[in-house]
Amino acid sequence: MENHTKNFRALIVGDNTNFRRLLRYNLEQHPFIFSEEKADADRGMEEIHAFVPVILFLDIRLPGGSILSLPERIKRDYPKIVVIALARRDLSECRQAAIPKGVDYFLTKRASTYNEVVELVKLILTNLML
Repeated sequence: MENHTKNFRALIVGDNTNFRRLLRYNLEQHPFIFSEEKADADRGMEEIHAFVPVILFLDIRLPGGSILSLPERIKRDYPKIVVIALARRDLSECRQAAIPKGVDYFLTKRASTYNEVVELVKLILTNLML
């Protein structure tokens, strides 16, 4: 299926190239998802302004941005974007700080399988269509 027929856009912002590419590949197995990827916060913000994704995957340890400031800026300008924070470890203090700043979901990279991520995306998209 060609990208122009895909209805939902996802943006993956993180500095781990292998993780971004694997997540993108898995997301694009869903017939309605088209995704882009960026390596740092500045390029991610540029892409958000041009691309306006439905779902944003955001690494919490990101060059050029803070998990505490970036989601807040994004939600201020684009309140409908669903922000999914990605972390290497499930740090409860980080999770607790991120949620009030605009993070909708918090996933641990190592604990969450790609199938679980895709299932979460399907759930989000289903809720958006209701």
